[in-house]
Amino acid sequence: MKKYNFNKITGIDYLIPVIFTLLLTTVFLLPQLVSKVGISEPDTIFHFGRFYDTAQQLKNHNFSYFQMNYGMGTNGRIVNAFYGPFFAYFLGGLVLISKSWFQFEIMLVYLLFLIGGIGMYRLSLKLKMSRITSLLVTTIFLLTGYICYWARSTSFQAWGAALMPYILMQGLSLYNDRIKHFN
Repeated sequence: MKKYNFNKITGIDYLIPVIFTLLLTTVFLLPQLVSKVGISEPDTIFHFGRFYDTAQQLKNHNFSYFQMNYGMGTNGRIVNAFYGPFFAYFLGGLVLISKSWFQFEIMLVYLLFLIGGIGMYRLSLKLKMSRITSLLVTTIFLLTGYICYWARSTSFQAWGAALMPYILMQGLSLYNDRIKHFN
C-alpha cells in the first residue's frame, strides 16, 4: 500500500475541495434556489446597504473611503471604514456584475463556502488526516456554526470563521518550524 505524502500537494488536492464544496453548497442552498427567495434579516439590510454604497461609488467614480453617500438613506454614515472598506469595494464590484440581489446573495454564499471549505480541507490534510476524513471535517465545519448561519442571517462573523483555517495553518507552520529549529 502506497503511503500518502501530506507535504506534497497534488492537483487532486486542489480539485477535491472545490468540487466537493460546490456540491455541498448547492445542496445546502437548494431550498433558496428552488423558491428564489432571498434573505431579509437586520444584518442583511445593514451590510448590503454598504455594499450598494461601494457599488455606486465604483459606478460613479465618486470614492469616499469614510462616508456613505449612496446607501443608508445617503446620510453620510461612517460604516465602511470601520467594517473593512477594501472588502466592501470587492463586494460592491460583485453587486455591479450581479443581475439581482438574489444572484448576489447566492454568489456570496458560494464564495464564503469555497473559502472556508478549501481552507478547512487543506488544514485537515496539513494535520495528516486522510482525504475522506478531511472531507468529513470540512462538511461539519461548513454546515455548523457561523458559516452556514451566513446564508440565513448574513451575520458577518461567518467571514472570520471562513478565514480561520488559513490562520490555523500559519500557526501550525510556525509551531512546526520552531520544533525543527530547536531539535
